[in-house]
Amino acid sequence: VANGIPGYPDVKDVPYIDVAATKSEDGRTVTIFCVNRSLTANEPLKISLDGFRPRGEIGVDQLASRDRLTMNSEEHPDMVRPTKSTLVAPSGGPIEVTIPHESVMVVRLHD
Repeated sequence: VANGIPGYPDVKDVPYIDVAATKSEDGRTVTIFCVNRSLTANEPLKISLDGFRPRGEIGVDQLASRDRLTMNSEEHPDMVRPTKSTLVAPSGGPIEVTIPHESVMVVRLHD
C-alpha cells in the first residue's frame, strides 16, 4: 500500500483488491464481498464461478464517496451511503464489474 497515512511506511506486495464469497445453504445464492483499497485506481474485476450459473438480475450494493475524507455528520447524514444497482447475468463468460477506488461492493448472484 502506497501513499497511505503520513508517517507510516509504504507496504509492498499488498493487493488492492480483496474478495471473499459465501454460498447459501440451499446453494442457490452466492454473495461476493469486494474491497478496493487503492486511493486512486478504479479496478476491473471478472467474476467466474465454476459450477454456478447466475440467472436474471445480479444485485450490487456499493459504498463509496467522492474522496476518502468524506464522512457523514449531523448536518449532512447522507454524504456516504450505500447505493444499489443491478447487472444482467451474462449468458456465458464471466461477470465484469469495476470497483471504484476506496470502496466496498457486495455482489449477489442467484441461480
